[in-house]
Amino acid sequence: MNNKNETRHMIDVLFVITLFCVFAVCSVLLIAVGAKVYQNTINNMETHFTSTTALSYITEKIRQNDISGNLSIEKFDGNDALVLSSEYNGEEYCTYIYSFNGHLKELFTKKNIELSPQAGQDILAISDFSVILLDDDLYEITLVDSNHKSKTIRICSKAAK
Repeated sequence: MNNKNETRHMIDVLFVITLFCVFAVCSVLLIAVGAKVYQNTINNMETHFTSTTALSYITEKIRQNDISGNLSIEKFDGNDALVLSSEYNGEEYCTYIYSFNGHLKELFTKKNIELSPQAGQDILAISDFSVILLDDDLYEITLVDSNHKSKTIRICSKAAK
């Protein structure tokens, strides 16, 4: 009878240990899946933030300077640049928005003063930036973020209407 109790007691202990191991493995798998979901969420938020923020920034800059003749596209160090002209205290100034060394940059300077692209202020990390004039008042702006995802917006200048 004693041998039967020991066997039963041993089975109870093995059952508890097995149950604990199953619980531990399930817990580790659940944590691993949760961590992967969290990492994907963070990556998607970062990608969305970069491209959406950059395009919103450019759109707002265009809207701030939406006066007839103040918006143009030029080549700046071989890259497309959106040029916003403005006048302060009787002097003309230009704001250049362009891509250089993996960053969207902005450079504010007096008109006809040549500066290097390094002089601009970094806005966000990107891979590519292009601006195309589709019509007299319709601009297409394409931005490729650091994850090589492209977003395009089209902006109609109010000043041309």
